[in-house]
Amino acid sequence: MARFNSQRFRTVHIDGETVNAPEDARIIDVVPESVQSVTVFDNNGGSKLLSRAELDRPLPDGFSTNLSHVAKGQVHE
Repeated sequence: MARFNSQRFRTVHIDGETVNAPEDARIIDVVPESVQSVTVFDNNGGSKLLSRAELDRPLPDGFSTNLSHVAKGQVHE
């Protein structure tokens, strides 16, 4: 007989797709290792870029993954 999984899930939108993730999941738990950053959107239409080092946060309702390296404050000459 199958065991009942009592873990609670919530709906999250990742790259425009609907995903069911554990309620207590962090961003880093649901993105592949190849993802270098994510863009998190707020209800006011704003966005925030989170680097790989910042992905140990609770899962937001929706975000987009970025595969390229994030260069913050880098000056190109």
